Amino acid sequence: MMEIHLTKKTLMVSRGHKYTYYTCLPSKTSKPTILLLHGWPDDASCWSGVLDAAIVPTGYGVIAPDCLGSGETAMPLDEREYDFRAMAADLLEILHMEGVPSVVVWAHDWGAGLASRFYNYYPSRVLALTLTNTNYFPPSDVPFSVDGFIEMTQKAHGYGIAWYWHLFVSDEAPQLMSKHIDTLWTIMHGSGETWKETFCKENGFRDALARDKKYAVRSYATPELKRDWVAKVQAGDNRRLKASLMWYRALAGGFQEKANEEALGNLVIEVPYLLVRAEDDVCCKGEDHEAMKNAGLLGIDAETEVIAEAGHWVVLSHPREYGEKVLSWLQKRGL
Repeated sequence: MMEIHLTKKTLMVSRGHKYTYYTCLPSKTSKPTILLLHGWPDDASCWSGVLDAAIVPTGYGVIAPDCLGSGETAMPLDEREYDFRAMAADLLEILHMEGVPSVVVWAHDWGAGLASRFYNYYPSRVLALTLTNTNYFPPSDVPFSVDGFIEMTQKAHGYGIAWYWHLFVSDEAPQLMSKHIDTLWTIMHGSGETWKETFCKENGFRDALARDKKYAVRSYATPELKRDWVAKVQAGDNRRLKASLMWYRALAGGFQEKANEEALGNLVIEVPYLLVRAEDDVCCKGEDHEAMKNAGLLGIDAETEVIAEAGHWVVLSHPREYGEKVLSWLQKRGL
């Protein structure tokens, strides 16, 4: 679908990884270019519905990369290659190649983490920042701890939202996920209650895969969408599944700590900031928005929008409503 509107390009960045990305110029000279950053375990194609329903018809330019470890971009199996500073520099090389000095950064899930760091390192390149489900991820000088994160969210929400991390960073994860790929699909695209039973429960995700327990999926998760996704992630002896999990391993393994140190000098989001929350996303809740705002991390122009009844993949389930909310917000700011 993306090839209809966008031009597919590749770039070998200076550190030796090939990136595939999709781009088009603004059709209206008054419109900026939007840098779209997807999350796990997607690629740039997850934005197709939003592009068709909202972004392209409104005249914005687009740069939508397959992020490192996904799609047709390089898939290194060394978590050290997923250093946020290095990946942000890769994105900057793409902007240079396209001759785009600044962008609106629009991201979902893990893309929000990369978007946050891109702003931290290159604030002059960012016109506005809009993140989906996953809130601003400020750099910290405190090492990340999966168990510490579980404990913190247990106190905040009554359940730990990161129990699944223990599986995702393990060596068994890619093989277990691939062996039970149909079950994996139903977990990913199930209801909020499904996520509480799997993502947010100790050993819940692993147990559901091992028992091949399948769940009802949301209406957008069609057989065609599943077929295309399965073909992608299982290609090349599951390399894409393995590579996609490097994002988790890089953070849990301490490989982002140096990158965090280098970002501490620019903590506050000084550009317009929007968090879009999906009402039924029980894992990436974004409910700390007000706390971050009160702490002064989000500047004076920071807002949040909610998509009712949507789950984590609001990008797929509500492309028009979601896209129009973000674009309306941008247009009110002259972007």
